[in-house]
Amino acid sequence: MSTSRREFLTRGACGVAGLALAPALEWLATCRSQTYGSAFAATTGRKLALLVGIDRYADPLTPLAGSGTDVALQQEVLEYRFGFDEIVTLADTDATGEAIADTFLTHLVQQASPDDAIVFHFSGYGQTLPDGTSVLLPADFSSDISTDTANVLPLETLFLLVQALPSKRISIVLDCGFQSAKAAAEGNWRLRSPADLSIAEGYQFAPAVLERQQQIFRDYRTSVPGTFDPSRIDRTSGTWLLAAPLGQPAAEGVWDGFSAGLLTYLLTQSLWESAASDTWRQVFQIARIKAEQVAARPEKLALHGKGNQPDRPYSKLSSATVEGGIAGAIQTVEGTRAELWLGGIPPMILPFLGVGTRFRCYDGGSEWVLKSRDKLTATLGLDETLTEATPPQEGALVSEVQRALAAVKLAIALDDSLTRIEKVDATSALSSTSLAGELHSIETAKLHERQVDCLFGRMTPELQASLPEPPPLGSYGLLRSGRVPILDTFGEAGEAPKGAVQRLVHRLQHLLAAKRLRATINESASALPLVLEIASASIRWQQGTAIATNRTPLLRQGNSDGGMPQLAMGTPLSYALDNRGDRPLYAAVLVLDGLGALCALAHPSDEELPAIAIPPQTKLDLAELLGMKLAVRAPGGLAEVFAIASTEPLTETDRLLREFAKEMGASGGLLSLPRPLQFAETLMAELAPASDGGLHLLSHAKRVTLSSTYVAV
Repeated sequence: MSTSRREFLTRGACGVAGLALAPALEWLATCRSQTYGSAFAATTGRKLALLVGIDRYADPLTPLAGSGTDVALQQEVLEYRFGFDEIVTLADTDATGEAIADTFLTHLVQQASPDDAIVFHFSGYGQTLPDGTSVLLPADFSSDISTDTANVLPLETLFLLVQALPSKRISIVLDCGFQSAKAAAEGNWRLRSPADLSIAEGYQFAPAVLERQQQIFRDYRTSVPGTFDPSRIDRTSGTWLLAAPLGQPAAEGVWDGFSAGLLTYLLTQSLWESAASDTWRQVFQIARIKAEQVAARPEKLALHGKGNQPDRPYSKLSSATVEGGIAGAIQTVEGTRAELWLGGIPPMILPFLGVGTRFRCYDGGSEWVLKSRDKLTATLGLDETLTEATPPQEGALVSEVQRALAAVKLAIALDDSLTRIEKVDATSALSSTSLAGELHSIETAKLHERQVDCLFGRMTPELQASLPEPPPLGSYGLLRSGRVPILDTFGEAGEAPKGAVQRLVHRLQHLLAAKRLRATINESASALPLVLEIASASIRWQQGTAIATNRTPLLRQGNSDGGMPQLAMGTPLSYALDNRGDRPLYAAVLVLDGLGALCALAHPSDEELPAIAIPPQTKLDLAELLGMKLAVRAPGGLAEVFAIASTEPLTETDRLLREFAKEMGASGGLLSLPRPLQFAETLMAELAPASDGGLHLLSHAKRVTLSSTYVAV
């Protein structure tokens, strides 16, 4: 049966394995949507949602860890960003197949009118059965081998339920996989299709499953049961958002101390920062690109439904007054203290929000200072020097105005391809004080225990089969978190683990330097209207700050599959910076290539002038400015471009780049940094100077860091 919000969220706080989000969930259990959120997203109809999250499955299924978090993430953004106040949740043992279908009928179908906005969300296991049928696994899933029956929730049943809805303003989010393979994980990501499931070839649905479909058909005149074709999802009502295409795996990961589905976390985070005019296709594209970048695995989120192009996410109105840049919503206020949900902070930025970070409320201008943080919940103290600021109400939306940067370390997990002895040797080498530079800033971790930047592992036959020119079998090297090898990091066969770690020191320095730059990304929060453009003959791709986007929409042309742009190696390439503001900006541009090497655009002259100075209301082609030709560099793989700008000249950074170019005998161009950590330290000192208290403070009024990615193929 359905559960109350207090009952569901209290259980989630106390019982979901690995969730550890009690402060946020306790608030969700006691608060309702506030006037501010409702005004933002008011429509002529009601807003109804049914959210299902299942972590606890009965044997033999291995429990999941992030489905409960997914429900909290979804409920938060629905209530405070889109004004939903009629939300029913089902969790764990309450989310039986019968309960999901019955609650869908009673809460959504039987209550809805044609003007209502409707959301159904499912997080848990999915599966493709031996005959190719796609199903969701409810909490009471069972497969009786003796009778060859399966108690599941077929995708067809959900399709029939959606057809029964009187409204066409429907959003269906399925954060589960539909693969038939037996893999349980890929690198540091757990898969949401069970590896320990066995269903007989000649199975049949349990009688209750078939009767449920017939009842829906009889009562609501839907399609005839048994005629469902998954491709029809593209032609049905509403927008369907899938964590993976049918037949493919979906993933959940460990983030900054909590687990969550890749789709749900990145989708809800993108929704927090979305502009009022954004369509589902635009928001989903942003989420998909983030997934490809964060997961570093072949993740292909799927968007279906004939309504997905013109529809606004969750039917928000284009007249909304808050335009992106939202860090989250105030949960509670008690005097000069407040609790803040940080769902709008990108997951790669969340770990770097240090004590002293400042936030401003949209509804009155009051400013709050971060005192502590537990996962996605921050404890704030009011800045009492702003005596005229209006105290905020619960549910008030906030933006980040100044970031106090926490320490940035490189997290490395040891891949399961290593033996126990190899893991001991590698751990010893990674923790050795003899490592060059600042690599005492390395932390080792076990898989699935925390968010990691890369894996140290061995070349296996499986990995060799995925590469056109594989390294020697048994050689050691680095892999991305999704177990994708970083080319050119693998050595020769027979190398010892300690020797491999010593060989990789310089490459690890590059990855650590890039992570430190990534801690300054603030495209949602920065007040500087800057746009980075990457262009070739066939692709024009822009990444900009929220304030720049609100003035002039970004162009993203020539990429047919909806993910990040793909560029052939050797293709002529141009970078441009567009300053849409009224102040000159001084910039640096860096590229983290497919080898994990950090490179910078260096000025070819010895003149003591800013390398890249952008006048107000000016767009600069950087290759033309610096007198060089650029092309997509080998090898293939993910490349990340950083555009960093300041209202003040980056004097020391420019000087160091010229020094590097002279040292290497280069005349400028894209320069692989010989001492990446020195460069990162110099640039960070100019971007986020240390305060009197020793905090490194990044001012969003004066600094901006943009990050854009493409795939070299």
